[in-house]
Amino acid sequence: MLAELLSPLGIARFIEEHADRRPLHLPAGPAKRRRVQAFFDRGRFMRAIARGHAASRGGSEDGFSLRAIFPPAHEGPVEIPIAPNQVEALLAAGASVCVHDIHRADGALAALVSAAKHALSCVGQVGMSCYVSPAGHGLTTHFDAQAVLTLQVEGAKVWRYSEEPAIEVPRANAVLEASGKVEWTGTPPGDLPFPDVAPPAGKLREVELKPGDVLYLPAGHWHETLAGSPSMGLVLYFVPLSFSAFLERWLWSCFEENDAWIKGVPMSMTTTGEMMRGVPAPVAAYVTARLEELLAKLQTTDASEVQLARVWRRFIAQGSATVSAEPSGPVRRGALLRAVSPHLLSALDAREAQGGVGVYLCAGDREIALPPSLSPIVQEVLGGRPFRAGAAPGVPWAEARAALEVLLAEGVLERVDEVQASASESG
Repeated sequence: MLAELLSPLGIARFIEEHADRRPLHLPAGPAKRRRVQAFFDRGRFMRAIARGHAASRGGSEDGFSLRAIFPPAHEGPVEIPIAPNQVEALLAAGASVCVHDIHRADGALAALVSAAKHALSCVGQVGMSCYVSPAGHGLTTHFDAQAVLTLQVEGAKVWRYSEEPAIEVPRANAVLEASGKVEWTGTPPGDLPFPDVAPPAGKLREVELKPGDVLYLPAGHWHETLAGSPSMGLVLYFVPLSFSAFLERWLWSCFEENDAWIKGVPMSMTTTGEMMRGVPAPVAAYVTARLEELLAKLQTTDASEVQLARVWRRFIAQGSATVSAEPSGPVRRGALLRAVSPHLLSALDAREAQGGVGVYLCAGDREIALPPSLSPIVQEVLGGRPFRAGAAPGVPWAEARAALEVLLAEGVLERVDEVQASASESG
């Protein structure tokens, strides 16, 4: 559905021209508007929050949370946790309702989040929230530390936003208070304080979102909202992953079999009351040895390394919906098979890796190592269309059958009903 949401621009142009670069407003035509309204509505919203609230026991387990946001009386909005049976009364009282990570309680929304993460190759966290506002209410001026892509589902909402970011790489969210002061939320993530940020200068651009319309805002862009009628919108958010976090995961994968790295920094004596210069000698010796090993690794590594590509792929796959495998059994030659979730499939050429692996077939959050001889079968699986068992050129049937049975057991493939397939082809 992501390609449809970004039409007529398309995913490739979105990545090249707008992702983490500049805002994008895509008005919907009649067909897209009907499709979106059929995809998600108020009834589905209520069922999702009931499931999420019950699963989290009224808290915010696994990220799901249900909150009411009241307009600011003085210096900022007031947010309180609520229960599903309070939603209608609070909306009538003028509060907006925010459901953070609503995709955790709705299968179709979870599939959209996972598809977006894969299609855009997002190594950071991707999730979806939902905002419901009564007419005349919305959110005050603020910017977010992550990019957001909003899909208007119901009613109309006016968005006002800055064409340029207040700050290129914000470390946190920030709110413009009624006094004109910019207030950061939370505490700085590191040792450095939050930088000073000026309030928005000049007039904000204004657009009215109607059902099916899409608005993308990169991180750091000032924006505010106001519902012109009872409004509901879905918001995809994209939390960036720092390179240091990426590097940490790659280093672990490189040295997880090295006992010295796993054992960790040794204990040592320190003398109370003395000024220290650096670290104690045992610590210095340990760190020096590890840095020498790291330097040797870096000198033989480039961005095309298989292990680095595997780590990158695993970050993209985080949070993928778990595929239910069907009972495995013998596969007969000529049986019709297909990939369960083609949009979550990818493959990594691993012929340069050690251990006889030819290709890593990646399906959602699963990674299956296969020998080079099975590359023709991998190509069939990646094709996304039904294929016949045993038709892959150059693969002996015994080897092909064993591999296909593994892929069925792993939930990568499923059997296709011959009658339904024939009816679909003839129709």
